[in-house]
Amino acid sequence: MNPKLLFLGKPDEKDFHLLAQIMGVSPSGLEPLKQTAQVIEVAPGSQIYSHGKRYHDAMLLLAGSLESIDPDGTRHPIEAGQHTAGILPASQPASGQCISLTSARLFKADRAFLLALCHDKSLNTLTATTGSLEDFVANLRRVMITGHIEIPTLPDIGVKIARQIEDPKVDTLSLSRLIQMDPGLAGRIIQIANSPLFGGHGRIENLYDAVARLGRNTLRDVVTGIVLKNVFRTHDKDFRQRLKELWHHSTLTASLCQVLAQRIGMMDSGQAMLAGLLHDIGILPILHFAIQHPALINDPELLDQLVSSMRGECGQYALTHLGFSQSLIQAAMSAEDWWWESGKDQVELADLVILAQMHSYVGSRHFSSLPRFDQIPAFSKLGKFKVLSPHQSLKILDEASREITELQKILA
Repeated sequence: MNPKLLFLGKPDEKDFHLLAQIMGVSPSGLEPLKQTAQVIEVAPGSQIYSHGKRYHDAMLLLAGSLESIDPDGTRHPIEAGQHTAGILPASQPASGQCISLTSARLFKADRAFLLALCHDKSLNTLTATTGSLEDFVANLRRVMITGHIEIPTLPDIGVKIARQIEDPKVDTLSLSRLIQMDPGLAGRIIQIANSPLFGGHGRIENLYDAVARLGRNTLRDVVTGIVLKNVFRTHDKDFRQRLKELWHHSTLTASLCQVLAQRIGMMDSGQAMLAGLLHDIGILPILHFAIQHPALINDPELLDQLVSSMRGECGQYALTHLGFSQSLIQAAMSAEDWWWESGKDQVELADLVILAQMHSYVGSRHFSSLPRFDQIPAFSKLGKFKVLSPHQSLKILDEASREITELQKILA
């Protein structure tokens, strides 16, 4: 490790308090580290760890921003206070590398001790039957840090098709033959290709023509969106109805995203649809976590509070592990942050999801608690380009109501 050191010294009480919060453990459990642990501060551009090396010590990010780079070049942001700020490197030997994007403060200690600390349930004050919201938030972050939280996985057929789409040597005929292995998926792709929302002019009756009409990028997003439905299923009776309602809301948001993207003409409509379908995926790990804690099952209000507090962070965790793009990850993180701003002039997927979410609540009991359309930054940004106003957006969606219903039925 060759970081550009700005500071090297002993952690202070504030560092230990922050570390206890990050790891979801009692501060007393950190006492053995006080003699040996270090805190380092590094300059932007410092290499935190290198691919293939073994490290006796591990680190946790206390402040600043890092970026991990997989061996295949995929990049993942690491922000202080998020689950990704956990034990670094995550594996031995290190897989990929990590660099600092900003000045960063890291807690450095014996790797074996930190791992044992994360696994030691006796240090956790939370029980399966009791706990405050703060307790559950801390424990949920702890299981994310240690990788012991269940995250959704895409069905094999979806993964296979996505890989083939990315291979330029695979032609339309080969893609069609692969998709035909799943007749249900093939039928839905033909339906979507015939939808006016995807430029359907002239009816298509076969899969080859449907694949050709959609194009590779849109096909990838459509396939991923269709197979996602399997992720929103459970055998647990306590959450079956909740997941059904969640998927219904996701398909509505996706349909609204797709229509808005098509009408304003500033981004890919397939990506917009996928962003809408993925925006609530962070709720799934929370529900899996809740199954292990009867206090959450027996207190729906507490569970709703946990979902509200952690849906974005858990969405980031799930989508990062599934390998989705940063724009889709940001959309999931910001979906219900009405005041989110990217700081960039261009319209982001996150802006579109926020707009779609706002529209999805029109006429519901939630709508009265939301800000006005013209108050949120996402609308202001589109207003700058003179492509959308609150009146225009409502008119667009009213005119496209049949198309929205049709796409929602296909996805459902």
